[in-house]
Amino acid sequence: MGSIYKRRATFRIKYYRAGKAYYESMHSIKESDAKRFLKLREGQIAENRFTGLRVERVIFDELAEDFLNDYRINDKKSTGQGRAERQAP
Repeated sequence: MGSIYKRRATFRIKYYRAGKAYYESMHSIKESDAKRFLKLREGQIAENRFTGLRVERVIFDELAEDFLNDYRINDKKSTGQGRAERQAP
């Protein structure tokens, strides 16, 4: 079960999943938008499709290293570093 409330000019919703409270701003001044979105979230929770609000955070250095590893493993030639490694005897 959730609730709708107004903070400043925008509406927000509050709902629970597994005993934990979740809060979301609707960025809208229409209460009907908040009601519709709250029903959507409650449906996702009931169908066990709601995974949470926070996405896993990835560090840029990890992404860059994965990118370079992909180029090395698949023998792609478009990175300068890849060409330098291939030219060395």
